[in-house]
Amino acid sequence: MKYLNTFLITTALFYSLVSLGQENIVGTVTDIDGNALPAVNVVIEGTTDGVSTDFDGQYSLQAQIGQSLVFSYLGFETQIIKISSKNIDVILTESSSELDEVVIIGYGSAQRKDLTGAVDYLTTDEFNKVANSSAQQLIQGKISGVTVTTSSGAPGDGSNIRIRGTGSLNLNSNPLYVVDGIPIDSGGVGGSRNALNVINPNDIESISILKDASASAIYGSRAANGVVLITTKKSRSAKTKISLTHTGSVSKPVDFVD
Repeated sequence: MKYLNTFLITTALFYSLVSLGQENIVGTVTDIDGNALPAVNVVIEGTTDGVSTDFDGQYSLQAQIGQSLVFSYLGFETQIIKISSKNIDVILTESSSELDEVVIIGYGSAQRKDLTGAVDYLTTDEFNKVANSSAQQLIQGKISGVTVTTSSGAPGDGSNIRIRGTGSLNLNSNPLYVVDGIPIDSGGVGGSRNALNVINPNDIESISILKDASASAIYGSRAANGVVLITTKKSRSAKTKISLTHTGSVSKPVDFVD
């Protein structure tokens, strides 16, 4: 019992001395544009002790002055900073070598300058400012090499999009529609005659057209006739925003029947 008490007292003194030199280190991790980086790994060098930054890029951990902190994040250069004060703010820079290993395209996102094929991009300000009954009519006559024609006058029927002409004489020449990263069957959804009838044209924020063979490399054989990428509007702040879209027309007969 005497040896047990001595062991417990010695252990308590050891941990007291270790914690005596520790400080609460806090800071914020951002990129070069000043945007906060969440989920950045902040680890004390040579140990497994560490934390991750919160949604605002802030972190807090116990460490000793003179130790080093390792800041690592996917797609950014790892930084090792020696602790010299209780407040350490870090700016991480993008790592081109790591970005080459992770390719986020197809059902994700890619910078326009990094795409090898021909891409056309239209936003809300560039859409046709008329009463559009379908999403296809938003880009009618706006993009070279892309034709939008009405297939029929049947109610609920959509328009046909042809990217650089008809690709087949006896098969479907419609492009692949991808809405917010989800491919949509061009044959119709839920019995609808038009695949894009499920989308309100006023809710579309931007439309991108992939024309070349690079689209097939991303999406496979379904993209043989091109790809139409549609991005819908999303909330960007906690404030409530209400938009009203109104269209009207006045018609006058040329002549009357006796």
